[in-house]
Formats: sequence, structure tokens, C-alpha cells
Amino acid sequence: MRNVLLAAFLLFCSLEGTEVSEKLQSIPPKDKEKIEFFFSYLVQRDNLGFVLFGNTKTAAFCSIPIVCNYALVPKLVTKTPLQYQKNLKQSWAVWARYRTRFKHPNIIVCEEHDRFNKSAFLQLIFIDKRKLAHLLEQYREDFEEVLGENFSSADFIAKIEKKRKLRPLINRDEKLLGLILGFGKESSTGFKNMQNEEAADPNFKMAGRRPKACCIVPVSFRGNPDSTEVKALVETYTKEILEIEDIFKSDSFLTDILEKFCSP
Repeated sequence: MRNVLLAAFLLFCSLEGTEVSEKLQSIPPKDKEKIEFFFSYLVQRDNLGFVLFGNTKTAAFCSIPIVCNYALVPKLVTKTPLQYQKNLKQSWAVWARYRTRFKHPNIIVCEEHDRFNKSAFLQLIFIDKRKLAHLLEQYREDFEEVLGENFSSADFIAKIEKKRKLRPLINRDEKLLGLILGFGKESSTGFKNMQNEEAADPNFKMAGRRPKACCIVPVSFRGNPDSTEVKALVETYTKEILEIEDIFKSDSFLTDILEKFCSP
């Protein structure tokens, strides 16, 4: 019986991979290059790989400059940051034309817009539904504290799917956002307290490290590096980053990413 189930699973994965490959082959090469650039940015710079391939991080947050005349991307990434940002905006627009071809039932993509001075940004939040459901039960009391005692995990997820927004649905609470982004309870609580001008932990520092010669930006957040929770998160993310880098450097990167992105 186990062999039958395994064979069925492998067949399903094979068919799913074939479907993604065929869809990519139907896209003009120049557009496919733009889509790969977009997902490369999300994986290398904005932690999407941890959401798709890791076990802990529930969501990834990405900011795309729509109207912005100053450099946001470090010069270590590119010598022409403004052109890089323009390419990122164009790549998002190309992906937006084709995204309906790639259904992603387990990944919710929220789109929110922010303005700062004369600049405008598209904020994309990629959320793993299964991880979110688990996290909402794990930290139910924290969500009830902000959103009320009648808080329902199922209703909350349904609202996110319908509205394609996150921050308005958590009342823009920094603690809840930190939990969803995988920063842990202690660090998320401490950051919220600091934002509310309450006493901050004197050991509140940046946590998260990039292994030597690794090109993937690590999951980093402010927390107490001596905390048991912070140490455990950093250890987990440090192990996962090496696996993500292997996928990132693979010749089949785009296919691998979209297969995972579209998996049920």
C-alpha cells in the first residue's frame, strides 16, 4: 500500500512540474527573463525562499518602488540602483500579466500601497496559509488581545484571501506583524514596546546572520541575542539559508520556485 501511495505522489509531483514547465515554455524569452529577475529578487533579497522551502517563516514582505527617485538597493548589489529598481518595477508588471496562469492555492499574495514624501511603493506580502493557520493557534491569545475575544483563525484567513490585505486586518499592530513574519514572540513584543516608547531591552540588537560567502539575505530582526527563542530562530534560519542558496543557484531555479509557489 505504501508503494502505491508513493508512486501516486511521485506521479502527481511529476505532472505538476510538467505543467509549470509547459506554462513557462509558452512565455516569450524576454518576459520569462523578467519573471526570473522578479523571483530572484524575492528569494535573494526578501526572504521568499524561507516561506516556500523553510518550516518556520510564515510570510515575506517585499517593497517595490513605483515612484522613487533615490536609491534603495545597496551598491553592493548593483552599481546602478535606480536602473535596478526600474527593472524590478517592470519585472513585477510582467509577472502580473502572467500570474493568473500560475494558481497558488496555499500562498496568499497581499498588495498594499504606501507613500513616503513624494515616493510611492507597492508592498507585497507572501503568506503561507498552512503555516499561518498553525501560527494563529499557537499565538491565539496574542491575536485575541488585539483583535478581540471572538477572534477566529478561519475567518481571519478568509478575510485576508478576500481583501488581499494584511496590515489593516491586524490593526497595523507591530507585534502581530512580527509574529507573522517569523520573528518570534519576545522580539515582536519588544519591538512593539520600543515603537510605543516603552522601556527597551538594552540588549535589543539585530539578530540573524549570513553564512560566509552566502549570497542570500538572511532573516534578520531586532531581538535579544541571548534569548533562547532568538537563538533557536537564528539557528533554524541559518540552516535553511544554505538549502535556499542551492535552489537559487540551480539552473532550474525559476521552475523549482514556481512549482513550490503553485503547490497545493
